[in-house]
Amino acid sequence: QIPSLFYYNELIMLSDAGDARVGSITSEQNWFMKWKLLDGETVDDPTIMPLEVMLRGMLKKEVLLDFARHFVLFEDVGEGLKKKIAQYHQYSAVKAALASTVKATSAKGNRQGGVVWHTQGSGKSLTMVLYTGLLFLEDRMNNPTVVVLTDRNDLDGQLFDTFCANAPILRQTPVQADSRD
Repeated sequence: QIPSLFYYNELIMLSDAGDARVGSITSEQNWFMKWKLLDGETVDDPTIMPLEVMLRGMLKKEVLLDFARHFVLFEDVGEGLKKKIAQYHQYSAVKAALASTVKATSAKGNRQGGVVWHTQGSGKSLTMVLYTGLLFLEDRMNNPTVVVLTDRNDLDGQLFDTFCANAPILRQTPVQADSRD
């Protein structure tokens, strides 16, 4: 009845105490995921209830504010904007990759930022966009140029489409090479 009430909704959390999941206002049911980070570490302890992990992990003041500011995207999917949120492993990977990059590029750094390993379907495109968006905000990085190399044309197209759909957090329009040269 009043869709404008949901404009500022960042997260939707569902729980029956035995299970707890988080998604966005536009998430399909299968995209509501568990939050498994507590104090920056993945929790795989069956004695700690998922709701407790979410409340103490994701809703910790610093994490929630950081998440709301940097890990909620509004992706233009053609038929309108879709609100997407990072999953716990994406949040963790982006934070670790950013810290590693800042350290590696510092005056005493070894210039080796590291690699984030992804499995199929893990959200690698979104993880890369989130990382790049935070990289541009990092003052110590001095406005870096980001080049993404892929080994498959379909992946190249997928990444480019995802970067274009999320251009506002990149603060510029992505450019795609049309040849190896």
